Amino acid sequence: MQTVIELARVIRDRKTLPMKYPLKEVVVISKDSGVLKDVSALQNYIMEELNIRTVTVTTDKQKYGVQLKAEPDHKTLGARLKGAFKSVTAAIKELSDEQLIEFQRTGEIEVEGHKLNPEDLRVMYTFDTSSDGTPNHYEAHSDSNILVLLDISPDDSMVDEGLAREVINRIQKLRKKAKLMPMDEVTVYYNATGSLTRVIPEYNDFIFATIKQPLSRFPVPSTGIEIIIKEDAKVKQDSLDLVIVRGHVMEDKSKTTQGIGALMNGPDNGRSPACRYVNLEMLSSGGKQATVLLENPRDEYKITFNQLIDQVKLIFGLRGKRVRLYPSKDRKQELSEFLVKDTYELHGSLLYVAFDG
Repeated sequence: MQTVIELARVIRDRKTLPMKYPLKEVVVISKDSGVLKDVSALQNYIMEELNIRTVTVTTDKQKYGVQLKAEPDHKTLGARLKGAFKSVTAAIKELSDEQLIEFQRTGEIEVEGHKLNPEDLRVMYTFDTSSDGTPNHYEAHSDSNILVLLDISPDDSMVDEGLAREVINRIQKLRKKAKLMPMDEVTVYYNATGSLTRVIPEYNDFIFATIKQPLSRFPVPSTGIEIIIKEDAKVKQDSLDLVIVRGHVMEDKSKTTQGIGALMNGPDNGRSPACRYVNLEMLSSGGKQATVLLENPRDEYKITFNQLIDQVKLIFGLRGKRVRLYPSKDRKQELSEFLVKDTYELHGSLLYVAFDG
């Protein structure tokens, strides 16, 4: 459903909403049930491509304040109507939503005494945000038979996630600037101001799942480390100072390791994090993998089972979904807070992730 993705991207560009910032919902409206069925079948792909939480498909355009409008086919009607074309064009543009619905049903309509057929008119969706009762948190874009509405209303958690993605982007760009390879072991040190001082610790697991390297606050150790690159960056109005050093700095911050990493670079590479952790693999979405720290730093701030579920939702973009964790692919036993009294029991294991809704 490339059309849906392209239409939504146009809205993002128009409203200056970068793809890094998640949005609540995209609504796809069409009278073609086949189109809506295809969109539903590919909703996970659409959510991932657009960084959207929910995909809604519907034929109920009235619910969203959507109406039909018509434009003449200038080439076809101009040659046929000649002198009457101007008055017929004006009348076509005044056709009501009810008249156009009937035209779509019957395939013909009479305008100014001229019988018109589907090849004479282009019927399109319109979205009037000034009308009473029309949801004003949507922005719209359409082609001939699909209307896309994008919910652009702000949400604090989504704004925070967007900031976390900006931090990831700055780190990855700095690694690329230093010509580092993905498997090169490094430690990233940061100093931040403003909202970032709250967002980075809160989204630590989310950031780690992407960069796969330890992230620590300043100060950078003064001895025993090799600084690869440093940069002072800006994320929105906040400052973000980054320093990348070679190797994984251990907890006592007195030495680094160049061989076996302090944090793993993936569930199957044989490395172990300094903190207790659990590996995750999606049972759908191409078997995506991630790692969640069960504590950070070592022996402190242990997360509960419900907090683990929240981290899974965040990392895999499953907000609003019911997430299930299983110890095996056969899904024979779902884990719960009643079965897992102590999340340290999960340390080093591989759990499989499924979701509903």
